[in-house]
Amino acid sequence: MVAKPTSLLCDFDGTVTAVDTGVLILDRFTKGDWRTLDKLYDLGHATVEEVLSREFAMVRAERGAILNAIDGKVPLRRGFTQLVKFCTRVGIPLTIVSYGLDFCIERILGRAGLRGQVELCSPRSKVTPEGIVFTYPKRLASGSVNMKDDLLLGYRESGYRVVFVGDGASDLPAARKADECFVIRGSKLEELCRREGVGCTSVLSFDTVQRALRKEQWAGDDRYPGLP
Repeated sequence: MVAKPTSLLCDFDGTVTAVDTGVLILDRFTKGDWRTLDKLYDLGHATVEEVLSREFAMVRAERGAILNAIDGKVPLRRGFTQLVKFCTRVGIPLTIVSYGLDFCIERILGRAGLRGQVELCSPRSKVTPEGIVFTYPKRLASGSVNMKDDLLLGYRESGYRVVFVGDGASDLPAARKADECFVIRGSKLEELCRREGVGCTSVLSFDTVQRALRKEQWAGDDRYPGLP
């Protein structure tokens, strides 16, 4: 029996990065109590899309000011650059799936030398005088709960085994359905997965993810000598 190919989906803020750019931007450029809106999602009273649209509508800043605010303040989590190179070498599609600001994600990846090396699935964001407006990707998979869950189901319907890495509450639907799930240690997602009995591996860096991928897919495979 031929093994399924593997795809890797990673959340961005708090997962690929050690700092949540959304929190940084909202704290810096809003005057209202945006954190109260987060509770609506936690209580199941609003979708993640509804909450984020309302929160970022409170942002009053130009695009340049937002980029200046994140430059040099959002380091990548250890091992992510090496993971990207590994996935490229062995043909694992790696997609960042994030509700973060697309232009901020692209800026951070570009400054890390990773522009064009990682696929990005995120809302399209437009900075206006009345706040940031999002256009969310159309869901394609039947029964998907949110954008991240939808992308995972799409890969699965295409015949992939899906590995997911995340840290937040909006990652839970995808974590439930992933063939293998890694969670950032001490994160909200880890708490939710433990509470629900969702199988997951707690990590502090992407080194662990890379080792797991190699061990499971290519242990003893002479086609990939010398791979880290």
